[in-house]
Amino acid sequence: MLHLTHRKQRQMTQHLLVMQQDVARRGMAVPDLDPIRDKIQFGRKLDSQPPFQYASLDSFPTAAERPLIARWATLRDACIERERAVNPIAPNATPLDESFIRQEMAFGSEAEAKVGELVVSLYQQKLTYGEFAQRRYAIGKAAVDAGRQYREARMAQDQERQLQAQQLASQQFANSMNAWANYMQAVNAHQPQTVHLTSSSVHCTSTSLGNTVNTNCN
Repeated sequence: MLHLTHRKQRQMTQHLLVMQQDVARRGMAVPDLDPIRDKIQFGRKLDSQPPFQYASLDSFPTAAERPLIARWATLRDACIERERAVNPIAPNATPLDESFIRQEMAFGSEAEAKVGELVVSLYQQKLTYGEFAQRRYAIGKAAVDAGRQYREARMAQDQERQLQAQQLASQQFANSMNAWANYMQAVNAHQPQTVHLTSSSVHCTSTSLGNTVNTNCN
């Protein structure tokens, strides 16, 4: 059978949800992070749009908040490492299933790595809290969209159409990553505490091709 059943798809993503919840629990369980808890959304899904409270915060981290951001980043990195240590491949998975699972996971792993770059820029006071929240959402949404398109492609009965749709999803995500590289180059050129949210807002556009919708944010 060429495509995965809905049951297999749920099994594939269950471990990811558990790990996301673990990240949230550990972040919420550290009292030391309380001073920045209303500035950084610790527990969230990759494509969850940030609440107004976080997305509109046009202020840079203070000197006192920077060590707390570093502490959170360390906890976040540890949780991601635990996630990577979990084998998501079921014993009865076919080689085709395994290839599909690893590719879908790669989208999320790439997004998490990009968020790590954002955390560093936030720590360096090159981003406001609001821009951090908005950009974090944009990269996460791109990864989730790519994963969804990849899954939908596997449901096609025709193998050639499957391949074409999967290649399209991968290419669209690669385009988002190229745009992200340009954005981060500009961020890295910032002097600390100089570029505010009002002058660096996120603009998202969506294009559709058949049943596929691609969203790019810059």
